[in-house]
Amino acid sequence: MDIIYRASDGIEFNDEDECKLYEKNLEKLNSYLVLGSSKYKLNEYYDAISYFQKVIEIDNTIEKVYFIIGRCYTELGKYQDAISYFQKAIELDIQYIKAYQFIGDCYTALGKYDDGIRYYQKAITLSEKDPILYENIGVCKYQLKEYDDAIKYFKREIELDSQSIYAYQSIGNCCFQLEQYQDAISFYKKAIEYDEKNKDIIDKSKQKTDKI
Repeated sequence: MDIIYRASDGIEFNDEDECKLYEKNLEKLNSYLVLGSSKYKLNEYYDAISYFQKVIEIDNTIEKVYFIIGRCYTELGKYQDAISYFQKAIELDIQYIKAYQFIGDCYTALGKYDDGIRYYQKAITLSEKDPILYENIGVCKYQLKEYDDAIKYFKREIELDSQSIYAYQSIGNCCFQLEQYQDAISFYKKAIEYDEKNKDIIDKSKQKTDKI
């Protein structure tokens, strides 16, 4: 996790002591960033949060620090805490695409699929060609049993990533739920073209059609 602190341009210090204090704080800040990043990479999320909080005490304007604290809380399953930090990152940068996406992920994990969709759609307005955003909305629509809408989003994902095995499988699952079994088999076969490991899904679909 690479975090680089950049001091604001055009900072001038007229007082020598003030300049030394700034340099000392900058040195501490960079140390905390390195320590926090190292702990994050080691999956020691509580320790990482502690170091990143120290960064905020020195400088509370670095949006990526709030984002990474949000990621830590996500990994810890503390989704509401994560959302609050992702939102703080967005307050500092309203075009922070990943922050919108991860808020969507948190709401999805909480089973709040409509809220998840809302944030994924906000991310799409900033990044229209990211296939994972359409996939995530498709997942939410599937969970809401809105299978026709889910198919539309998975198909959009395929338009952006023609080899998305998950999208083909997911459309197959939607077709299953809509009792469109032959269509389901067709999409499962397409998934198999890209990943032979998934050929067991075609066997399951055939078993389903045999019972009809």
